[in-house]
Amino acid sequence: MPTASSTKAERIQQSQVYRAKAPIAARFEDCSQASTQLTDALQANRHGSDELRTLAQHCKDRLGFWGDDSGASSRVLDHNLACSPTLMRQTDALLVELNSTLEKAVTASRTPLLEGDEPFDLQKGKPVMLLPEDEDADAAMYLEEALEIVDCLVKLLVALRDPMEEDENLEAQDWHSAEWYHQVKDRAAVQFPKASQTLIQRLGRSHRRRKQNLHLRERSKPVERHRGPGRADIPSNWRRRLRERADKRSNLADSDAGVSTIQSHQDTVMTVQRWDDSQTSVANSQLASGFQQPIQPVTDAGNDLADCFDCPFCHSEVPLAVTANGLTFDEWRVHVFIDLKPYICTFDKCQRGDKAFATRKEWFQHELDFHRSRTVWSCGMCRKNFRTEKEFVGHLKSSREFDPQSLALILENCKRYAQDDLGTQCPLCGTACGSMWDLEDHLGRHLEKYALGAVPEDGMMDEESPEVKPIVEEYLLDQGLHQPPPSMDHKTVRAQSPELLVTGHVAGTERSDVSMVDDPKPQEVSRENIPLGEKVQDYLRNMPGQLAHHAQPKLPPQDKGFVGREADLRKIHDCLTATGQICTITGRGGSGKTATAIEYLYRYRGEYQHIFWVESETPGTCQQRYNAIAEFIEVGERGVVDESSITFSVKSALSKLQDRWLVVFDNVNAWPDISRYIPRNLPLSKGSILITSRSGPQLSGVSPHQHQVGIGLDPWSLDHSREFLLTSISPKLERTKLQEHEEYDLAETVVNVVDRLPLAVSMVVGYIKVSRCTLAEFIEMWDERAASKRSKKRIEAALEAGIDNTIDSLWDIGIREVRANCRKLLDVLSFLDPESIPKSLLVGDHEEDYLDFLQSNERIQYKRMIEQLERQRLISVKPTDDGEPAYSIHRVLQQKIQFDMDDYSYADAFRKAFRLIRKKFPYASPTQVPNASNLEHCSRYMPHVYSFDKVYREHFNDHNSAAMKETRPEDLAQLFYDAGFYVWAGQTTAYDGLSFLEAADNILNQINFDPNAKLRADIHCMTGLLLLNMGYAERARGTKRLQKALQIRKNIYAKEDTLDNDILLQNAANDYALSLMNEYRFEEAGKILKDCHRRYQEWGTEDSNPFENSKFYGNYSAVLLWDGRIEKAIEYINRCLAYTERFTEGKASQYYRRLFWLGNILLQSGDTQAALDIHLEVLKERLRLQGKHNENTILSMYAVGAAFHYRGDLPSAIEHIEQSIEAAKNYRIPPEAYGRAHYHLALLYGELGADEAKVRDLKAEAMKILNEFAHYAPPALRDAAAVPDEDKRMMMIFDDMQGTFQGRYTGHSLLKYMRGVKPKPKEKEQQQEHQHHH
Repeated sequence: MPTASSTKAERIQQSQVYRAKAPIAARFEDCSQASTQLTDALQANRHGSDELRTLAQHCKDRLGFWGDDSGASSRVLDHNLACSPTLMRQTDALLVELNSTLEKAVTASRTPLLEGDEPFDLQKGKPVMLLPEDEDADAAMYLEEALEIVDCLVKLLVALRDPMEEDENLEAQDWHSAEWYHQVKDRAAVQFPKASQTLIQRLGRSHRRRKQNLHLRERSKPVERHRGPGRADIPSNWRRRLRERADKRSNLADSDAGVSTIQSHQDTVMTVQRWDDSQTSVANSQLASGFQQPIQPVTDAGNDLADCFDCPFCHSEVPLAVTANGLTFDEWRVHVFIDLKPYICTFDKCQRGDKAFATRKEWFQHELDFHRSRTVWSCGMCRKNFRTEKEFVGHLKSSREFDPQSLALILENCKRYAQDDLGTQCPLCGTACGSMWDLEDHLGRHLEKYALGAVPEDGMMDEESPEVKPIVEEYLLDQGLHQPPPSMDHKTVRAQSPELLVTGHVAGTERSDVSMVDDPKPQEVSRENIPLGEKVQDYLRNMPGQLAHHAQPKLPPQDKGFVGREADLRKIHDCLTATGQICTITGRGGSGKTATAIEYLYRYRGEYQHIFWVESETPGTCQQRYNAIAEFIEVGERGVVDESSITFSVKSALSKLQDRWLVVFDNVNAWPDISRYIPRNLPLSKGSILITSRSGPQLSGVSPHQHQVGIGLDPWSLDHSREFLLTSISPKLERTKLQEHEEYDLAETVVNVVDRLPLAVSMVVGYIKVSRCTLAEFIEMWDERAASKRSKKRIEAALEAGIDNTIDSLWDIGIREVRANCRKLLDVLSFLDPESIPKSLLVGDHEEDYLDFLQSNERIQYKRMIEQLERQRLISVKPTDDGEPAYSIHRVLQQKIQFDMDDYSYADAFRKAFRLIRKKFPYASPTQVPNASNLEHCSRYMPHVYSFDKVYREHFNDHNSAAMKETRPEDLAQLFYDAGFYVWAGQTTAYDGLSFLEAADNILNQINFDPNAKLRADIHCMTGLLLLNMGYAERARGTKRLQKALQIRKNIYAKEDTLDNDILLQNAANDYALSLMNEYRFEEAGKILKDCHRRYQEWGTEDSNPFENSKFYGNYSAVLLWDGRIEKAIEYINRCLAYTERFTEGKASQYYRRLFWLGNILLQSGDTQAALDIHLEVLKERLRLQGKHNENTILSMYAVGAAFHYRGDLPSAIEHIEQSIEAAKNYRIPPEAYGRAHYHLALLYGELGADEAKVRDLKAEAMKILNEFAHYAPPALRDAAAVPDEDKRMMMIFDDMQGTFQGRYTGHSLLKYMRGVKPKPKEKEQQQEHQHHH
């Protein structure tokens, strides 16, 4: 018989072991008990208020909700947080604080005794001590504090439901070496021969993460395990028994059934989770053959498992929740895979590719939701599916009558999820599975088998015994891991754990063996002097990204030395608290606008579900960063690759997003630079915009309805600037002891002489750290510099150049400590994009002597340069997505460096920067054929070409002669031409291609470059094509440029008749012929095209040159159409389509551009039904390929509407033209097309007898555009007397404004009319002169 004392000791020991194994569950139990005590105490207190009792009950209920939802009420949360120690420490700190607060509330709420009362505790059933009456007044304060802490815990739920696994510095582990990682990838490639390279790398990363997690769980397990009554640990020979048991059970039909032992999102702790109820069983599936069942422990008695035991993988006592029957074999199988998380997404372009899933259900549901399915609306009458809601509504309107008030209900009931036709082939081995569910089973087994290879070979579960080790080795050999992995050098990204703001422990309990806090003796921190609201905000601010969605983009790193700006941050927060606001932070250069915006993000990011940071210094970077938002929100058009389409898809998605979001545009030069990215309905959305800009006090041009608030930053206050200076120089100096610093008074003088400008104070810190001078010595140098001021003329020149006088002075002092090579590097950086200069742009195997200081083999020298510049606060080093370091430099400093260079230094730095850019930025194709493989490379380095071009334009005249002596002008012109070619080839709208080409042209003109050189022809050709793309107003200029290019090509070919020159000549002739068609000069165009076709035939057969011949047949069909030879035109365009499909190896966007032209030919022939069918097909495919926010798609919407009009279906015509107008609101289409759609819609409403005011308004909108461009129209169309029908004439003018192949012939009147009034040669010349004049 155990004694009472031994029984009590055993209970204490069991409690200590329990708390060590599940510390979060134990903390939660403490809080729950304290909460119950509080409600009981308030109920017993006859003098307590009902409001206080209600608050206490609300706190208890809310805490219970949090415990059930997070899994803290069982051991689930401890299990889930084992690989997220930072989040575990934070959760533990909050629970400790909550328990302490609740206990104080209990103490304060005891009922004061009246005369004759007996003190009695309802919970413990015994008398209690009397307390002073004034303690009762504190109960409400403590209860409110407790509620705030519970609210903070609730805000953590999004992170606790799906905690982020943290990387650890485990470089000593064998499996953490680069060599091991590559071996794993190689073996995965052998094991899964059909897997893509992306998937192989993903498997390797998941394997390493799995090994790390097992190691972390092993390292943090309790030192001593307790075997209570009826419990059994895993026997030493478990692996052999597992293998035997697995072999016996390998053919069981229900082997995939299982019960979850941990909480998975919305499911409860012990919810039965079968892999899939409709899934083919192992016995019935031939796909299962060859798959090894997972290894699973059994008890010595041979039964399934013990009632309770410690899991050898996660070291948690399973089952995690209390059950009556212990754990079954199948439940244990599920638990093993929950620990290993074997499932990853198998789609290459998945934005959550590295997310590891614990269950098959969760994993495959992800693939179904994001990759294998799409939303459709299904008509129950005709059994048709429609891809968009608008298509379905249009179908309803055209096919049957329905009550418009019930439309929303119909849409909801008819919404379905259909599987995309992606096939059921296994992406790992290539096996063709019979169904989607067979694929899930087959692929899931692959991933499970692969994951089991991460189980350690030693150090866990007695694997070294003679009877176990051979089994382990056999298993690992089967997995392709037959030898111990070597050590590795792994670059880890440690989660930055914020310093705990609240620490403590519950009285009477032992500290857990799991390291919760850094202090081995945690003590309760008094909160009497710190408002709880501030502590909660600080806690949320210091969260290491856990509250953010797991797919959130990276934010700029927080400045740990940030001080001050409290009032400004409150103003920003007050402005952005309401949705739909724009807040602009302005101030002089170096005032800390960017740092303030970053601090706001970290301080208040708990209030946003999505935060996006967009660097806006250069247009290309701005568009690239903005388009990257599509990776993190549902834009609805995942296949779209056109940059502009992605931009407007993101803008549309943000306007509809139901989550709270914030977009920050950093370093905006002017409102037009970012206006295209702001949702039109921003005031009605759930988003906000934060802008930093040197333009102040607000950005001009913002519409009044956009609600912009400007917040100007002044210099730091004296206290804050002094605090920053002293704590940066002496990091160990406590902020509370600043006044004790020996240079406290001198610090005031220093910050005042630099105007307390944050950038200037930071530069002072850098200078003092590098020079190791005292503040007194710095002041002495400053005074010396002031006494020997430069000439008034130079000071005025600096101010005129926008150089801040404070920065100007500091640079003169600081440059003394910059070594020669560091100064060379700074000079080069001043010409590049200041936001992000990748190391690969600078360092390389340079042959040039003047780039020796950037040689790749001079790693130590380069490292020292970077370290010195960083220490001196002249540059910042930041990581990039690909792991390569990049550097940023303040644009104010760039200006100063350039201004301070003499002509020789300027020319030398100019030459170095140019050579570095030229080595990285690809040359354009000699035959002007776009190379898709180069576009990504061009996009990466384009910001630096843009910055270089900007510097050239702003300062070229100042250093013209010197710069040109060091850099060949034609080389510089070639670079700018290549940039213009990239703009045309990539169809990017982020940069002004004409600006690059104009700069190239100017350079060649200044040096009197050969007017008949190939580079001249290249520039003329690209300029002409870009001008034609700009619309009606630039058409004549574009034609002249193309004519010049053609003439130069002819001259070059006459001198040297090579194949490349011939190709360029024929391309130039073809381009010029197309421009002639815009002016109805079809006879000239036809002759040119015929000559081109003869040359193509000399190159080889038509089948051997499908690209060239597709161009001829497609373009010449327009000549045949003009001549009235409709059948021949249709024959030619069909040939064109056949050749196009051949050279594009399928039906791509180019194919549908030419199919669109076939629809126009059919419309002109009078076959309106065939034309409508073609245009509907093109619209469907363009929506699929390019999305609705695309110029071609919008054009197809209009063409379909016009075809419906000519068929007499006015409702369908109105619907599609309205769609085109709506889509055009979020996309930059030519104004001529936008005006035409409005005028056409007005005519349709007029035919339906709609409100005259509505018709009048639409026409007025269209006429604004027509009046702007009407003078470019041919004289025959401008003559009102020639066409009495005013509406018909207006529509013909609008049609004429469109290009030949871009929608001019979607109307049925223009072609017939212009044939009848074909311009005579003299009229053509007059028309061209008229257009050129305008």
